[in-house]
Parts: sequence; C-alpha cells; structure tokens
Amino acid sequence: MKYLVTNGSSITKGGGFENYKYRQDVRDFYLDKGLHVPIQEECTYTYHLSQRLGLEPINLAKCGSGVRRLVRTSYDWINNNKDKLQDTLFIFEIQDGIRMEMFLTDENKFGIVNGFDGDYNIVMNWYEDEMTPDEMTTKYKDKIDMYHQNFWSWEYEEQRTWREFNMFMTYIQHLNLNYYLSIHEMNIHQNETIDRSRILNLDNQTDIWSYGHDHKLLIEDEIGFQDNHLSLIGNKIIADKIYEHINEVNK
Repeated sequence: MKYLVTNGSSITKGGGFENYKYRQDVRDFYLDKGLHVPIQEECTYTYHLSQRLGLEPINLAKCGSGVRRLVRTSYDWINNNKDKLQDTLFIFEIQDGIRMEMFLTDENKFGIVNGFDGDYNIVMNWYEDEMTPDEMTTKYKDKIDMYHQNFWSWEYEEQRTWREFNMFMTYIQHLNLNYYLSIHEMNIHQNETIDRSRILNLDNQTDIWSYGHDHKLLIEDEIGFQDNHLSLIGNKIIADKIYEHINEVNK
C-alpha cells in the first residue's frame, strides 16, 4: 500500500480548523488557550492515520458534503487513478441526511445545499476565501427557492441518494478495492449492497461522528467552544481506533 484516500464530510475534512477569513473562530479559541493548531490537513484523522500506516494521505472530503458528492468525487478519483488502485486504502465516511449538490452554471462549480426545510444554506466549498455560506445563500436564494418549490421531493432525493450509493458500492466491489466504511447503523439496513465486513468497528460503533460524540471527542468537549466537529485529540483517537480495527481485520 502507498496511498490512503479518504472522502466524506467535515468530519473527515477537519471541520472547525479552517483558516479562511470568515472561519477562524475555533482556531482563535484554541490559540487563546495557548494551544497550537496545525494547518487544517494535519488536524484530521486522515493525516494521523496516514502517519501510522506510512501512506501518502489524499483527502477528498469537503465540509458540508453528502453521499452524492462522495460518490461523484470518489468515482472520478478512481477512474483517473487506475494505476494506483491496488496500492490504495480507501475510507469512506458516509454522512446521513440528504445533502444535495447543485451545479451553478454562472460559477461553473458545484455547490452543496444543506437542508431543504425552508431554512437551508449553501456551502460553496471552492469559494471559502471569497464568499461566506450566508452570502452564497443570499445570492442564489431565488433560484434555489424556485427549484425547491417546483422540482424537489425529500422522498425522491433520499431514494436517489441511496440508489447512487448502492451503485457505487457495486462498482468498487467489482474492482476489488481495499476499503472501509463509516456509516450510521440506521443507514446500513437500507443499503443492500454493503459488505458488512467492510464497516468500521469502533468499539462496536459503526460511524466516526457517533463514536466521537459518545466519547466526548468533539471540539466543544475539548475547549468549551460550541462546535460539534472532532477535536484535535479526537481526530488522533479516531485515527488510533481505525488503525486498531485495520490491524484486527488483517491479522
């Protein structure tokens, strides 16, 4: 093995430790307490796990990302790196909930819509230093409202999301890739293509965020700042737990 490829949401990206001009509050809070905060990439469980495994880290995750973005970007990486596949360990952090991707033609970029309950926001992960999510939401509100009112259905989006995920599972199993899944227990049962031997076992929990929440490994637990992403120590502990699981499976 040479590469560790991870994909998922802010839990995998290192949410909370961004250093954008509008998103430095968590870093500043750590610094005020005299705690050093590395660059975002080195805060992640991906980075710590790659160090333990001696692999090159490739983190495809984005804050706000959902299943459909994970499928799209993972597929693209796999299709563009066929010469690396047998030397790659994949970890896919499957986010529950419907997080939609929309292609914004005037930006020529994908945007992520978090929540469609009338109080949604748009997370433009490629524009972190140019425009805040609130600014993006304001800019595209009329267009999103039109789509929401005329073309969107929660039931359909949920079905489409898990249908695409099941197709992706079939695809990577066909390629015989080496991978593990972080997925909430409630989502396992509705996805018939999941190979249960590939699901992470973190002290009998199957998804990273739930383990972090239950074991008080979030930023709010570490420094008292209200943020429910993994803390600095939380990312390290998650990396240790995944490392233990991999070793146990490969005994």
